[in-house]
Amino acid sequence: MKPQRVASTVTDPGRVRLTADPLPELVQKMCELAASPRSLAVWLLFKHAEFGQLVNLSCKATDYEPRYHRNSFAMDYACVNLLSKFQDFELGVDRTAVAFQKWEASEVRCSQVNQIFRNRWVGQGSPFPHSVEEVLHLARQKLRSVLGPVDYDYIRSHCKFGPGADLDTRRDNTAAYHKFANNGACTPGILPLYDDIFSNEESDYRGEYPHAARLVDASRLSFVPKNAKTDRAICVEPRWNSYLQSGVGRLLEKRMKKLGINLEDQTANQKAAQRAFVDGLATIDLSSASDSMSTNFVIDMFDGEEEWLDLLLKTRCVYTSYKGRKIRLEKISSMGNGYTFPLETLLFYCVSHAAMSVSGQAHKAYSDLRVYGDDIILPKESAPLLIEALGHFGFSTNVDKTFVTGNFYESCGKDYFQGIDVRPFFVTKKVVTVSDGFILCNQLAAFARSCAGDSGFASREVWNLRESVVRRIPKSLRLFGPPEAGDGVIHSTFDVTRPRISRDPPRRKGNSTWEGFWLKAMVVVPVRKYGFNFYGHLYSKLSADLDTGQSFTTRNDVRRKVDWVYVPTYTDVLLV
Repeated sequence: MKPQRVASTVTDPGRVRLTADPLPELVQKMCELAASPRSLAVWLLFKHAEFGQLVNLSCKATDYEPRYHRNSFAMDYACVNLLSKFQDFELGVDRTAVAFQKWEASEVRCSQVNQIFRNRWVGQGSPFPHSVEEVLHLARQKLRSVLGPVDYDYIRSHCKFGPGADLDTRRDNTAAYHKFANNGACTPGILPLYDDIFSNEESDYRGEYPHAARLVDASRLSFVPKNAKTDRAICVEPRWNSYLQSGVGRLLEKRMKKLGINLEDQTANQKAAQRAFVDGLATIDLSSASDSMSTNFVIDMFDGEEEWLDLLLKTRCVYTSYKGRKIRLEKISSMGNGYTFPLETLLFYCVSHAAMSVSGQAHKAYSDLRVYGDDIILPKESAPLLIEALGHFGFSTNVDKTFVTGNFYESCGKDYFQGIDVRPFFVTKKVVTVSDGFILCNQLAAFARSCAGDSGFASREVWNLRESVVRRIPKSLRLFGPPEAGDGVIHSTFDVTRPRISRDPPRRKGNSTWEGFWLKAMVVVPVRKYGFNFYGHLYSKLSADLDTGQSFTTRNDVRRKVDWVYVPTYTDVLLV
């Protein structure tokens, strides 16, 4: 089919449709390249629309003997996972109902753990083995050494609004303007805390809002897409609870940096997973970790840290609501709470650190211990005790993503077979627009380079498959460039892109420099809107690093345009 040309007056070129759907050919060619019984099963299930069976297929490294070249596993693994997160399959499954059932099961487990700790506190004995008791004791000590005193000035200066909705804003109106434009909501217990934190600053306008806010006693349980089989549970918090939770979370993140944990960077975990095969490490993943932090477990861990515990308990919601039901939460917090992720990271680090000590691995460098959320890496000798202890504390190990021995290890979005990257790529929705095509082309280019094999097996074939997707993009919108330009270009070689050197920039860009390159790319432009609420404008400008005048932008309200962009370096996309 001859590529169509698109007029330069298109409002959003990123939304122009591809000339044909590349998905059927993509699945077929990938399976042909793998040429295995497993990949044949993937193609037949896709061809005959047996999507329910397709998303339940698995590919386990234990099924591949060491004598197999890793390409056999890498290609099968890519085929099986290609559509595992595809959200547009009609499976006849109520994904929200599945997620709610899983959420309720977590609440039951948290209730049981809460009762166990309640019995311990009143002297009715402990069901924990001696080794687990010792882990709990040492974990408390480690937590105490990390926390230190509460820095209220730091909390006050690092409170911020998250990008999502709260009880009084919809997902399409989540700019700071909207959140300052009305009084919002909060729980009654947070009011004294706001006075303590913000009253020292007479000019701090933020302390006024909670006292004018709508008082509520519950968050709202909601669900967002996760994969083809289930959704993800998230609690939409009252605005001013969430605002203060973010400050508490940032202080926890600051304290963890002295442990070498940086929650803005996953590479430490990824590098540890890469050397796990050689260095004898285990990679552990937990199921529904955020929904499994029972309140009494956290209270027990924070024994002696009453000021910190007061912060956690006063800013949380005790109840959540769902379909007219008000449910008392057995967990301390969930996804949607601003301190959940740093809190779970810190707790798992302390328990893992203690498990290493009790299991006799304290002599090893604690640099082998890496924690990012519920992704845990530690010496494999300590893994059984850690899994046992976490089980007693209410956390379930995800057996499909936990690896103590063998050839395969994974953490934080990186998968390694004997230390070699075999990360697949995922098509999560229909590939319809030019922007979708750019993303798919770049996924195929990355897979051709990093996962195609030691000897270059299939790398050229995967690259040709990328070329077939490129041909479905209208010719006038085929914009090529380096990975530094993101998904606004189709990643390609320097010779194909032929960018302008920086000393010869596009005329309207002004001054030239002696390094870097200019090239055309699809850039995202937030759509500016104008509102008429005085406080919304005033306070959003006071809290922003950059004054944008009397306008505001919303995260999901964007368009794209073709424009010149500058990149300081050019990483060539060559097959090796």
